[in-house]
Formats: sequence, C-alpha cells, structure tokens
Amino acid sequence: MTARAEYGRRMVAATAAVVLTIVLGGCTTTEQVQMFVRDAYVDGPVMSPPVHVATEHARNTMTISAYGVAQRAATFRGTVDGSGSGMWRPQSDTIRQPSGTSLPREDTRTHNLFWYTPEYSGGVHFDIAWESFALSLGGAFAAHEGSTRMGWMAGVGFFSRETSAVRVRFDVGVFGQAMDFDARAMVITTRSTEWWGSSSKSVDTAYYFDSATESGLGYYGSLTVNTAQSAWPVNLFLQLNCVVQPLLSYTPLRRTTVDWVLFFPVESSSGSGKVTTSTTFLGIAPGVYLEPSASSVLLAGVRIVKDVSGTMKKPETVVMPFVQFGLRIGM
Repeated sequence: MTARAEYGRRMVAATAAVVLTIVLGGCTTTEQVQMFVRDAYVDGPVMSPPVHVATEHARNTMTISAYGVAQRAATFRGTVDGSGSGMWRPQSDTIRQPSGTSLPREDTRTHNLFWYTPEYSGGVHFDIAWESFALSLGGAFAAHEGSTRMGWMAGVGFFSRETSAVRVRFDVGVFGQAMDFDARAMVITTRSTEWWGSSSKSVDTAYYFDSATESGLGYYGSLTVNTAQSAWPVNLFLQLNCVVQPLLSYTPLRRTTVDWVLFFPVESSSGSGKVTTSTTFLGIAPGVYLEPSASSVLLAGVRIVKDVSGTMKKPETVVMPFVQFGLRIGM
C-alpha cells in the first residue's frame, strides 16, 4: 500500500469518527416506565402467633404444641401498593376469580387485591424454655381447595423468674408462609428521543399474567399475660400481638402481549419493576387454659385481628377461634 493510499484511508476513518461523534452527541434518549397492577388474587392463611403461658411447669422443659384455627370463610379486599389503586381499569375489563364466587360490581373498580383465606389452618410448635428465656420453632399448614400451603416460624421468648399469681411473657420472631397468587399487570414504557432540535416519542404497552407460589419474610411480636393459680380449675390468658405479613412479592415476567417484526412474532420474557405488598395486623387473643398434669397443657381462645396498614379495606376485622394442646418434656 502506497503512502498516499494509507493517508487517504486514515483521513476517511478520522472523518467518519468525527461525523459519528457529532451525530451521537446530538441524540439523547430518555425512558419512563410505569407499572399498574390490574388485579391480584392471593390465597393463604392469616399468620397466628403461638401462645405460650408462663407457669412453674413450663420452666426447663420442651413443650411440643399442636394447634388448630377455625375461620369463617372470608375474602379480604384492598389495594396493591403503587398500583394506582386499580382506578384506571375500564368498566368493561374482566377479572379472574375462583369458580363459585362473585364480586360486587363496585369492588371491581375500587379494589384490585383479593385475599382468600382458608376455613381451617394448624401447625406444630416446639418451645424450649429455660429459667427466663425460650427458643421457639414451628411449622404451619393450611388446606384450601385441594392444595396445602406450608409455613414456618422461629422466635425467642422472655419471661420473669419471679413466681407470682400473674405471669408475663414477651415473644418476637420471623416467619414464612406460602401464598398462592394470580396477578395481572400492565407496564407502559415511554421513550423520548431528541435529535438536533426535533423530537420523537414512542409508547409501548405490555400486559403480564403471572401465577405462582411465593413465601415472603414476615415478622411478629406478642405479649402474653396469664394467671398462674394452681387452686383454680382453669386459668386465664390474654395475648396482644402484631403481625407484619407479606402478601405479594414478585416481578411481572409472563408477558401476554406479542410484539411483531414484519409478519413474525417476537416473544419477550423480561421483567419490569417489582410488586411488593404486605399487611399489618394488630390482634388480641383472650382465652382459658388448664394443666391436667405437669407434663400437659390445654388452651382454648379466640383471636381477633384488625388490619391497621390500610392495605385491606373489607373486612378490617377477623375473628378466629383456636385450640392448642401441648406436651412437656423435662430437661
């Protein structure tokens, strides 16, 4: 290659680089993504903190407790955080719901979160207590419409060493509860491009439908006050509790709309944004208990919980009777 030809090639490359820099320098693109949850359906139980009464027989023992909770079939109705409260949905839009159920017309326009709770749930707890400290572990289950949803919990408890007619125990812990969900979302992506004084805008609207089982991390705290009178045939307890329970935590992935290039469909499975919604319950659980022997304890009560987070609108209060039987093993 001659020197003149090499010089010409370099000049062409330099000119192309300068032109490309000028062109790209005058082009800017911005992107705005908005996500709306059209409707979400969650299926799973309300978490029930364990009740552990503080008595002389409960010290330096491991208590294995089995419990059952009954709840009148209920459907919580509310809104998903950051979804626009579902108000944008046109009246002609359709929503999925389990067979045999119906929703009032006004609910389809003011609520987009529907939580179906099972009528029965239960579990097993292992509580290892020393003089004033306890470690609790347990599992939970709920059966509904032919499927079983499992859960777990772990926590610690603190109670006084003193012997008195009234005892107090404080528990804190974490839990996970499997929740089935079906959710539809809409993602609107707006791209604005400015090109040397002119501009263009494109809007892409994508629809998603996701169905899966998720288990988020929740938290609970409880304060249990109970009488401890050995001369009484039955004693009383009262538990105050707070539960932060996750309901939805997912990224829309299953896109139901299809993009077309010429006459060929282009599939897309990329996710946009994340949906995270939880509820906070404050509860009170009065009841009675008796100790048939030093190695057994039987409790019966009713749990009343109320949503205070504003996530659930109807109903805000739920009543759940429960029974619990424990066997104690000395250490």
